[in-house]
Parts: sequence; C-alpha cells; structure tokens
Amino acid sequence: MGVSIEQNFNSDAIKKILTKDSLWDAIAEDGQDKDEFEVDLNKNYFLSVNVGETCIGLYILHAFNGATMQIHANILPEYRKHAKESGKKVLEWFQDNASDKFEKIIALIPVIYPKVYHFTKNRGFTDEGLITKAYRKNGRLIDIHILGLERYTLKRE
Repeated sequence: MGVSIEQNFNSDAIKKILTKDSLWDAIAEDGQDKDEFEVDLNKNYFLSVNVGETCIGLYILHAFNGATMQIHANILPEYRKHAKESGKKVLEWFQDNASDKFEKIIALIPVIYPKVYHFTKNRGFTDEGLITKAYRKNGRLIDIHILGLERYTLKRE
C-alpha cells in the first residue's frame, strides 16, 4: 500500500498525532506543555501522511517569509519505513500547491537529530548554515542545522 499526502483541517486529529509521546518527546523543546499546544490552521499547512486509511504522521509547512516556506517532518517512529516515499510526496505537494511566490523551502534541524538531517539531505536539501545554541532540549542549548531547497531544483521522477 502506497503513501498519500492530503491537507488536514481537523485540529483535533492534528493535535492527537503531534502530541503522541513518541513524537512529542522528540519535537517539543523544554518547557512546552502538550496540554497547552494549539493547532494554528491559519498560519500552517498540516499535511497528513497516510498509508491506506491510517495517518502515520504529518508534515507542517508555513511561511518563513515572503519567498520561503519552512517544513517540519513528523512521522510516527513505527512508520518511518515510509519516510522516503512521504518525503518525495510532500515535495510534490509543495511544487503543485504552494503559492508560486515561495521559491524555497527550508528545514531547521537540531544537531541532536542526525537521522532527520540525513533524511533531509537525501531529499535534495543542501546545507546553508548553523544557528548556534538556539534550541533547548534536556537542559542544554543545542545548535540547529539550516537546510534549503530551491523550488526550481525539484524534479518529478
């Protein structure tokens, strides 16, 4: 069964996925409370990653500025075998659905997540820099990789 991507407007379903312990423990900075987490459907695109009828995670995209969108990948650990296909599909979604004003997509990845960094690099993103001591996790300040992908480089397979 293949992976599909669709925009999700159900804030309760979105919150249920993002606040699962297996994701929340990785994505939340110190001090963030999952009970206080709010889904903002006005500023974000929430893209459900589905295998058949099962939602296995979400990609979140939002405007970083007038020309760039930022992406966050959130695939449940037990379904990460579908990450490669979902990564391809979400970039197709960006190409087909994001406003033409967005010429670039970026990912900000804390250095404590090397698998996410390599996954993103394998989708065609390139290193664009490092933000030092910008993410607080487990009482430490962590550096963040900046990776980018220009829209014109996206190709259909």
